[in-house]
Amino acid sequence: MSRLEARLKQGVSPDLLIMAANTYLALKDLASAEKVLREAIEADPSRNDAYGLLGSIYVNQGRIDEALREYEALSQKQAKPIGAFTISGILLERQGKVDAAIKRYEDVLALDSRASVAANNLAWLLANRGQDLDKALQLAQTAVAASPESPEILDTLGWVYYKKDLPTLAVPIFKECVEKAPAVPEYHYHLGLALLKSGDAAKGRAALQRALDAKPNAAVSAEIHRALESAN
Repeated sequence: MSRLEARLKQGVSPDLLIMAANTYLALKDLASAEKVLREAIEADPSRNDAYGLLGSIYVNQGRIDEALREYEALSQKQAKPIGAFTISGILLERQGKVDAAIKRYEDVLALDSRASVAANNLAWLLANRGQDLDKALQLAQTAVAASPESPEILDTLGWVYYKKDLPTLAVPIFKECVEKAPAVPEYHYHLGLALLKSGDAAKGRAALQRALDAKPNAAVSAEIHRALESAN
């Protein structure tokens, strides 16, 4: 951390700030992690990882309502509050307030139609609802164009294809997600579902088993078990 802090004094970049945030989190210095994550978002509002880490801090500290009030006040002071609206949308999602989150992401995209984090998150919410899937696809493609190497954003595009009953388009995308982040159980799970829907039952079941081997949380594990039972 001392080396990072010395480097930060010489100049910052989003990557360096994210590295510092992860180091502060490892040291359980949440206040310092929050500070550098705010700086990272201000420097690059398209960094999905920064929003996710910052949202997790607020959730773990039970500060969602406080953070929402703060970002609402901040948004009223800014001409283009893309970062403030985006983190508000993420926090509203964490509270299960999906309609309000959708509205916030739409607010972001009204300011910048290429805002990749809002486009990705809105595409995910619409796809999960099976709602306006053509719009969800357009949003997911916008997000991938901005961040083509992000497995999280690629996963959203694959999920939209899956929901549109286009598994042959979804499968290669989910395979890429698995290659980029093999430890994430959800990517194996989504690949398994797409393989099953495409008619490849054996490979689908194998992918679902790999998802279980990756130790998903209880909710995802239950979904995987249900999918395996249906595939047998």
